[in-house]
Amino acid sequence: MNREYHRPIIVRIKPNKEDYQLNLNTDNNSYTLKRAHVIDHRVIVKN
Repeated sequence: MNREYHRPIIVRIKPNKEDYQLNLNTDNNSYTLKRAHVIDHRVIVKN
């Protein structure tokens, strides 16, 4: 069984501008959403 770790993704759903944490399930075909509270909107990408 292939066990990959998936990092959660933060998504914003409009028009309410609510933030959610999206977690991909192990079947890679479905996901769960959990309400998130974003404090700092800066994004830093590092290699």
